[in-house]
Amino acid sequence: MKQMLSGLVVLASGTFHLPIVAQEKEAKSPPSRRDFWKRVDKIKAKALVESAVMAAREEVESQRAINTSKRATVLLGAGSEKEYLKQAEAHYQTRTGELRKAKQALVQFVKHVGNSADGRFTTFVRQGGLRELTTAARQSTVQALLNADLSPQDAQSAAKALEDRLSEIQGFSSFHELTTHLERHLDKLIERKMPDEDPDGFCLLILLLSSIYVVMLAIAFIICLYDWAAGQPYRCDGVLSELLSEFCPSKDVETNGPLRPWH
Repeated sequence: MKQMLSGLVVLASGTFHLPIVAQEKEAKSPPSRRDFWKRVDKIKAKALVESAVMAAREEVESQRAINTSKRATVLLGAGSEKEYLKQAEAHYQTRTGELRKAKQALVQFVKHVGNSADGRFTTFVRQGGLRELTTAARQSTVQALLNADLSPQDAQSAAKALEDRLSEIQGFSSFHELTTHLERHLDKLIERKMPDEDPDGFCLLILLLSSIYVVMLAIAFIICLYDWAAGQPYRCDGVLSELLSEFCPSKDVETNGPLRPWH
């Protein structure tokens, strides 16, 4: 267990001797849901964000119903899982419908932003906006996983999935490349059959393993990119957590401050 925890901390902050979790002396007031949706409305991305949020919520509920069906088989006997599998299928169908809506909304958003998108993307990335977003995403996600009651095996799976998801976003060189990849990723998710596996029901873990985390990360990037004006400071830190808090319980995504190295 100690080795697993150390590995997660290294992912968040780099290599150092002994990890500790430090409490911030002065915690910042968390942004309200109203503030978050104001940002979304401002950039004309409400349809995209709402559909993605609903799809993620239904993915999590479907997976948890699958997990319950497997427990029912063990505890109550064969046949008792049918009710829960029905629930899982209903959630999964809703999830797939919302992913289709998200794809349509993405196409409309790309049309809305027009030809200036790639120039804005290039400036944003050159000035460190993407790096800030992915660094904050890695730290907050690792901290949330560290706070969760996950087995070492689930933590290892989550850590690998996190790095895979982040690497997808970090490799883009243009807004067109980002949105094209997101559209294709949505297509893959839409075509995917309902899973049979039963990982831990922790919300963030489900998102990572299902790769819906990629959708959330890309949308967090879009919010950060289009809620930024040249010459102004970025507002990327916390945007992914705000987005995840729309469907994950706050205890699943909130952190107790960033991981700090021991000097």
